[in-house]
Amino acid sequence: MKKSKNGFTLIELPVVRKSERSAFTLIELLVVIAIIAILAALLVPAVSSALERGRQAMCTNNLHQIGIAMTLYSNDHDGFWPPPKVGDIMWSKLVGDYLPQRGDNDTSPEHEIFACPSHGYTLRNGATQASRTYTATETLFGQRGNSLDRFVPRDPIDIPAPSNSYLAGEGKQQSDSNSCDSATRWNIFNYDLRRARSLEGHKSTSKMDFRHNGIMSLLMADASVRSLKFDEADSVTQEQWQGRSIR
Repeated sequence: MKKSKNGFTLIELPVVRKSERSAFTLIELLVVIAIIAILAALLVPAVSSALERGRQAMCTNNLHQIGIAMTLYSNDHDGFWPPPKVGDIMWSKLVGDYLPQRGDNDTSPEHEIFACPSHGYTLRNGATQASRTYTATETLFGQRGNSLDRFVPRDPIDIPAPSNSYLAGEGKQQSDSNSCDSATRWNIFNYDLRRARSLEGHKSTSKMDFRHNGIMSLLMADASVRSLKFDEADSVTQEQWQGRSIR
């Protein structure tokens, strides 16, 4: 402090020199970028997994609604489900009174509920949406003598264990279409699993699709929905896939 000539006290303030201002160094910037990259690497799989769980929940709801439509069809058709195929019309279109097609003719795609949000199909022929990504099991096949026939309707009352019999599951895209096979027989399902196990696991299947990170959603004959892990698919029996007792 100094006194001026007129007797006032003067206060001297410190001078901040330009060279004393702080700044990030190159090393500090690189460390920050590395931390952000590590956090992103940790968060992306978690977000992706959460999104897939959401799509799986939508798939479960789709199958449950299909089960309800099948029950309504049965109530209106003397207790019978639609057969897997009538001429060129698939079971997924035969329930059109309850789940209307996306169009006014037989070639129009099924109701959007027949397409799982995780299907991953390559859309062909100018299509903007997949047609059908769920394939029926032989539980939907009617009986002709001792054999199962895909052109004969099935009476669900003949199924000995509806809550333990598979009715439809998730299928992979077939040939030059935007849908999976309308139905998959037991021997095809069993062969598909055995072949995939000898290759690279669930991604190697050609018919059935464990698209939810190795899990497949399945509609049961009582309209409930069950999840099946690829690693546990050996537990599925012929009786469950055909909805009958094997003698």
